[in-house]
Amino acid sequence: MWPLITALLAIAVMAPQAWAAEDDAGVLRAHLIAHAGATAPTAPSVSLIGEVHRNVAVLAADQAGAHLHAGDFDATLPWRILDGGTLSALASPTIDQADDAVLTAWLRSAALATPRDAEFDHRLEHLRARAPTLAATVDEAMRSVASAKAASRPPPPPKRVSPPKPPVPQAPPGPETAELATLMCERGQLMIDNRMDQAAMDNDWQGFQPGLWTCEAGQGVKVTAVPGEHPPYRIRKFDLTDCVLQVSFKFDGVDEVGFGFDNDQGQHLMGCHLRPDSISLNRCPIIGKDRNDDDIAHATVKLERGVWHTLVWEIHGTEMLARVDDLPPVYGQVDGIDCYKTYTAFFTGAVPGKFIHVGRFRAWQAANQKSDWATRGRAKMLELTRAKR
Repeated sequence: MWPLITALLAIAVMAPQAWAAEDDAGVLRAHLIAHAGATAPTAPSVSLIGEVHRNVAVLAADQAGAHLHAGDFDATLPWRILDGGTLSALASPTIDQADDAVLTAWLRSAALATPRDAEFDHRLEHLRARAPTLAATVDEAMRSVASAKAASRPPPPPKRVSPPKPPVPQAPPGPETAELATLMCERGQLMIDNRMDQAAMDNDWQGFQPGLWTCEAGQGVKVTAVPGEHPPYRIRKFDLTDCVLQVSFKFDGVDEVGFGFDNDQGQHLMGCHLRPDSISLNRCPIIGKDRNDDDIAHATVKLERGVWHTLVWEIHGTEMLARVDDLPPVYGQVDGIDCYKTYTAFFTGAVPGKFIHVGRFRAWQAANQKSDWATRGRAKMLELTRAKR
């Protein structure tokens, strides 16, 4: 039937006088309703209805010679041309149920188009008011289109998440840098300040070196005993009599470290021995008179392994006092220790494969004793010493 209608429309364009307005409108309206009912809501119906509508528009445009005018279409058929040939239904109180079917077919076809304009929404609301069941089919078509678009839409790109920054490695705690308080003497001129780095070990601590010595950045020197060799022992020039020595150390497997002084012959004069459970001061046999006084002082302490500790050792005349961190001090007064100290040394226990760290080493010339030392300080130290014994 469609070729016949198309031919008739073409003849109508060339000879509009041969048509009666009522017949033309009836034929076109009947064809639209029949085609919408047969093919809706498929896309070809849009193309076919559009073709019929373009023919109707030609007739409507020929106001001079046509018996079928634009007003006839508005009153008879719910159709007109919109942008670029988009089909839209005209709301009319005279639209009957068959016209609702045509309008539904168009709306379902137009649901495939994007973007849909305000008139589409207006016509859909009109259909909902007249025929809710038909309007529901349009809504279903719109949901299907939306679902198809959602399924075909590429997934959004993954949200760019910056990888977590690796934690900044924290340098291990180093040896003490502050000057710890003295108890017996005031500090005088700073004579030695060694950070126990490679330069200090190469240039200053040159004497007697058995063992393995490794300098680590910010960690002083690591001292390891070597099987079959003398325990590690390093010496440097000192050239002081009264002095304040401050040095840091850390037990890392080897549980003994000592600091001491030698004369210009290299003979040992006195020492301070440190272990995780004790601190002691001693005098060597080449000085002093009574050998019973060689063990000057001893105390039980608790020094944790793997952490830095700091020794402050004060020598003034025949008195010496040593303290680690803020632990109670050890004190003694014996003859012979007021000698000239040409060299200073430090040494460790001989535990092969184990080690200690020795950090910043400083020495000051001891100035005067503290103002209250003679009246209160010495008596307090003697009392502490007797209590320990």
